[in-house]
Amino acid sequence: MREVGLDADVKDLRGFYIQSAICEHQLNWEKHIVIEACINRNGNTAPPRVIQACTKSLDRKILQGNERFFLFANRAAAYFAQGDKQHALGDYNEAVKSAPRNADLYYNRGVFYAAQSDDDAALRDFDTVIGINSKLVRKLLRCGANEATCPCVSTTTKVP
Repeated sequence: MREVGLDADVKDLRGFYIQSAICEHQLNWEKHIVIEACINRNGNTAPPRVIQACTKSLDRKILQGNERFFLFANRAAAYFAQGDKQHALGDYNEAVKSAPRNADLYYNRGVFYAAQSDDDAALRDFDTVIGINSKLVRKLLRCGANEATCPCVSTTTKVP
């Protein structure tokens, strides 16, 4: 009798494990979809959808620690594209706080400041860019702060 009980327990455990694995796979797929919408790799996702996806990813704490920087950076770019300067700046600041050695974040925030005619803040960020990665001097010289005429400026930050 005991073997029958043990065999039934093993079957229950297998069923639980399989169901758990299916649920985990589904959850990971849903996370992937949301993060991909936030990243907007191809640039075809509308800013409101990017903002929604990034917010959902941040609220659910899908990523932890400094891995979250690109969620803030991409949401900032979407807010900026919509003309929501206050939220854009808040997210650029959070991105920089999350990854303070990422020169691209300072560059993007510097472009934002320059677009707001805040030259002092833009120059501080561009100086920080040079301090972190002097190879980006060419990018700064070539593009300056005029994002509209610069093909080298990305509106999103690439995932590490």
